[in-house]
Amino acid sequence: MRLGVLGPLALTVEGKGVPLRSAKQRVLLATLAAHSGRSVSGRRLMETLWDSPPVSAGENLRLYLYYLRRALGDRDRIISEPAGYRLVVRPGEVDVEEFEGLVREADLDLADGRLAEASEAYGRALALWRGPAYGDLAELPLVRQSVLRLDEARLWATEQRITADLGLGRHADLVAELTALVASHPLRERLRAHLMLALHRSGRRADALGVYREGRRSLVRELGLEPGPELRALHESILGEDAADDGLRAGAPVRMCHPVRGAGATKVREVRFGLLGPVEVWCGGQAVSVGGPRERKGLAALLARPGSLVTVAQLTRALWAEDPPATARAQVRTVMSRLRRNLEPVTGATLITRGEAGFTLDTAGVELDLWEFRRWSEQGFSLAGQGRTIEAVDLLRQALALWRGPAFGGLRSPLLTAAAQRLDEERLRCRERGLELELRLGRYSEVSAELGELVGEYPLRERLVELWMKALCLAGRRYDALDAYAAVRALLVERTGLDPSPVLRNLHSAILREDPGLTARPGKTLVARPWQPMVSCSGSPRHRCSGCSHKQRNIFRRG
Repeated sequence: MRLGVLGPLALTVEGKGVPLRSAKQRVLLATLAAHSGRSVSGRRLMETLWDSPPVSAGENLRLYLYYLRRALGDRDRIISEPAGYRLVVRPGEVDVEEFEGLVREADLDLADGRLAEASEAYGRALALWRGPAYGDLAELPLVRQSVLRLDEARLWATEQRITADLGLGRHADLVAELTALVASHPLRERLRAHLMLALHRSGRRADALGVYREGRRSLVRELGLEPGPELRALHESILGEDAADDGLRAGAPVRMCHPVRGAGATKVREVRFGLLGPVEVWCGGQAVSVGGPRERKGLAALLARPGSLVTVAQLTRALWAEDPPATARAQVRTVMSRLRRNLEPVTGATLITRGEAGFTLDTAGVELDLWEFRRWSEQGFSLAGQGRTIEAVDLLRQALALWRGPAFGGLRSPLLTAAAQRLDEERLRCRERGLELELRLGRYSEVSAELGELVGEYPLRERLVELWMKALCLAGRRYDALDAYAAVRALLVERTGLDPSPVLRNLHSAILREDPGLTARPGKTLVARPWQPMVSCSGSPRHRCSGCSHKQRNIFRRG
């Protein structure tokens, strides 16, 4: 089997294309593919297939799944589990895997300075795209998140390929492509920097400066921010025609890091560490290989306390949890030594220092995606306090977009677990504030859908439940809001023995008496994504079966 999602949904079985003529089959396959390796509940699939599921929705869903299994050529391709249905795919069967593998290969080539090989690998990866991800199914609520992730990955690969091409002296050929990309992504500073460099190397200095001015106006007008340090530094170099900066010279290679001269010394700039997702290092915009799993775990431990000492004992627990070898101390030093050797030739600086008790990550002159997240979110909170709601929402969304997955890529140790929990709380507060602001903008249906997903993940977080109930009411789903309260109250009593807080109880009372402030208002209509837990006819929130034949009461069916 071969499944293609980098463009219109395409299915190939035994080398032959399989047409999916039924719209319901295509929706089902796209939804399951977007959650590859994870179960999707029957109720969520029904809500995706029908705006208002019919009485026979469970039986119809099982029938559509039967025909989809036949199309896949193997009934075991879709398995039924207690949590729902899961699509089984094997390595190499989805075009996304091939794309991501080529990008990883190209990133390593670029990090090692093999520009021609990197450009060729990026080109092969991008050639796998046949159009927008998932084609006409991209707007399905349960597919949209996967589409956004893939679009970002495609744009990243494009930026990386252009970096390699600039290093190969292909600046003149890139100007038209970069002009179109900057027009499509006017706030993406790396693309704008590439365009400025390509124009300058092509002898169009005035145009390069004009691109910077246009970008600065857009950033100030849209976000109230000045350009970042990389873009400002490039602008200053072009403005002064800095002959000392070899990076401006036509045909010069694009280095991993550009030295900044000043005060008689050379220092490194644009070294960036990523911990809001898999642990990564970039320098000059390119990925840097940190080594194997142990080096990555060691770096994660250092990033958990940037600029502070991480003891050998803490590093030992990060590398081996509770079962370290007898030679752990010596192996920790070996791992840290390898990590330093991997980073120093590329960054041009000693970023990891060794002391008597442990190691420290020197953060002077480097950037962390965590710091950027905090800057954007703090600015968003500030704008919200000034009543600039639209700008605040945009900033908070951009801050959240920096997250590429669980903090530290899911790596865990006593040190990392505590740090990850704090970061997850920061992320959740940012999401709560952003959704609260979006409610003020009248995006009731869209917000209720996202809040439903969040409450499914954090059912005992009453602030989320409060916002969700308000969103449901304002979207015209008053009965769903009341049922949501009942389900959450039952869960609270069962797990904690407590009733909901006074705030939640007062909101419930206001909904019961049809408070005018909670009546339905015009807003953007969107198919709501339901909270996964289901309520059986007995009222137990623990019941989670999918596609059951017996009668159930689902609190998300209405609306």
